[in-house]
Amino acid sequence: MRLPDDYISLLKLSDGFSVNGLNLYSSNTQDEPYYLPGLIETNLLFWQETELKKYIAFGEENSYRLVFATDKQKYVCVDRVTWEPIQEFNELFELLNFVLVEACILE
Repeated sequence: MRLPDDYISLLKLSDGFSVNGLNLYSSNTQDEPYYLPGLIETNLLFWQETELKKYIAFGEENSYRLVFATDKQKYVCVDRVTWEPIQEFNELFELLNFVLVEACILE
């Protein structure tokens, strides 16, 4: 699995984070100081469904999943349950900004 460069840059700043329900997966599952899913473990679970293998999931919120669509080479906000695409972006930070605003994370 080749991770997008934008995501690798973000991991260098913070190995995952959780803010008001928005979780960015860490490189490994963490239990302290709070539970944070690991990127590889989480994607291996998702990839048990063949149609989800086109995505690299790197975060989630109560309503959304933050993914990279390998077939489109785009960052995509998808519905957390149905995985239906909601909005596509060229840059990771555009996707993060969209989710922060739509989900009122910082309000």
